[in-house]
Amino acid sequence: MQNSQLQKQLSEVIDFICCHGSSIRFLSSGVWVDRGWDTPKQSAKPMFEIIYLLSGQTRIYLNGITHAVKKYDVHLLEISGSSLGEGGHFQMYYLDFSFDTPDLADRFYGCCCRLSAYPESMNLAGLESYFLEMHFENIAGQEFRRQKMLCILQDLFICLYRRCAISTDHSAGRSGRQQFLYDVLNYLEQNYTYPLCLKNIADLVHLNPRYLSRLFKEATGLTIQQYLIRLRIGKAKKLLSATSYSITDIALETGFCDCQHFCKVFKQLEGITPTQYGRSIPSN
Repeated sequence: MQNSQLQKQLSEVIDFICCHGSSIRFLSSGVWVDRGWDTPKQSAKPMFEIIYLLSGQTRIYLNGITHAVKKYDVHLLEISGSSLGEGGHFQMYYLDFSFDTPDLADRFYGCCCRLSAYPESMNLAGLESYFLEMHFENIAGQEFRRQKMLCILQDLFICLYRRCAISTDHSAGRSGRQQFLYDVLNYLEQNYTYPLCLKNIADLVHLNPRYLSRLFKEATGLTIQQYLIRLRIGKAKKLLSATSYSITDIALETGFCDCQHFCKVFKQLEGITPTQYGRSIPSN
């Protein structure tokens, strides 16, 4: 029952962003690491923040409410009031935004409140690529920046919605496409650094390789290989922004056979080279 209610609230957020995205103004973004904060009331104009804790844990005291945040938690918060954050060892992605009109801000605040009723369910590994992409778009200043960020933000909530649906089916003991997809996605997430064979993946879910390929394409719109490449590039972007690894080390770390192939695929998908992407991310 809780998951079905969460899906309903996530659907509300997705529809709101879709209908009123032209009124969203993206503000700051980035990564917050191992530092507490204590800020007074920030603005009379309502502002919102979506955060994702990649590692560690911390507590946020916002407008008199305590939010305990653990690894892989996603929170959508209204941040116009004063806030206090504990320190500790953690890595937190964040994106701040506002709306052009008070009416839209008030309505979106209602969405936030209804979504915050399910904090324990908003927990999912593997979302860092969404935040890295939004951060890159926010600071790179390329054409159609805001439109691209809206697409990524909406994709993030759609991902949460779909994983929630998969979790609902799994907890109800159902079998079928969603369960096989859940198993395959988890397997790829855990093993993307290794050479992967379609037959081994098919054996994992007890399906014929050709049949698995067809089901996966129908469910995701991508082949398993296409999905795996995008997953590896997403992991590479994280390493480019958060480490000083060489391009060759990142290529090998994320499952590519060599640096040349990695750079070629990266530019095909991102429009820039890995080096250009790394230079666009500011130091923490």
